[in-house]
Amino acid sequence: TIRDSEYPLAGVFHTAGVLDDRLVKDLTAASFRAVMSAKVGGAWNLHEATKPDALRHFVLFSSISSYLAPPLQGNYAAANACLATLSTIREQNGLQALAVDWGPWAGGGMASRLAEGPKTVMQSRGFQFLPPQLALGALSSLMQETASRATVMGIDWDRFSRSTRPDEVPALLEDMVDYAPLEEDESTHSAKERLEALRQMPAAERVSAVEAIIVDFMADALGVAAASLSPDQDARESGLDSLMLLELRHRVEAELGLLIPVAALMDELSATRIAQTLSTSLESHEVKQADSPGTSIEGEI
Repeated sequence: TIRDSEYPLAGVFHTAGVLDDRLVKDLTAASFRAVMSAKVGGAWNLHEATKPDALRHFVLFSSISSYLAPPLQGNYAAANACLATLSTIREQNGLQALAVDWGPWAGGGMASRLAEGPKTVMQSRGFQFLPPQLALGALSSLMQETASRATVMGIDWDRFSRSTRPDEVPALLEDMVDYAPLEEDESTHSAKERLEALRQMPAAERVSAVEAIIVDFMADALGVAAASLSPDQDARESGLDSLMLLELRHRVEAELGLLIPVAALMDELSATRIAQTLSTSLESHEVKQADSPGTSIEGEI
């Protein structure tokens, strides 16, 4: 065995990961097990197996999704959060440990395999894809330190601040984000005008108008022509993923001044379904409006 060789085990790097994106209501034991097994099961097995070894390094590849989880990644966020906990457990027991919450990599890692649509969404929110050489250089530096957890990501904080609501920012990053007081600008005024124009339309005309807007937004997120999308088709079947879902919600809020109710996304994510829900809310004056990025009703989604 390696313990009997002249080259004793000096370090462990756990880099495995699996994705199985689903709405919370669709999460099953199997979908949790698939994601947890790779991340948590593998890490725990390595932890138990190497307890007798005088390791110099025990490195766990985690993800910023542990505290910045986009929609549909509840299982993946939980799995990565478990790695941080394991790192703390090892540290408290005098064992080497370092959990790195990675941002997206370029040319390696899960994020590098994303389609152009999701990559564009991430970049529009300020996230920058780390070149592997730069990421590994940061890892090398961290391995010389004593911290048991660290975050390494490329990010444009100004862009992140502009595209993220204050109540969407985790406590860990609150001191990094600077929100200037917001005044009603031209885009906010235009959103209010569009909202009122939609409210005044006859019901059938309003549904069609909102549906066309939603289809355009979905097409932009997917990088396809609007004509190629069927309004009554679940957009996830066309490739709309968790990042695009978040971007869709933000854009509807920014350009229409509306928040998509979570009920519209639970059973079916189609332009028709969303348009019908928003149109009904407009007609009954029950719609959740977002006048500025500082006044979200986060419970809606």
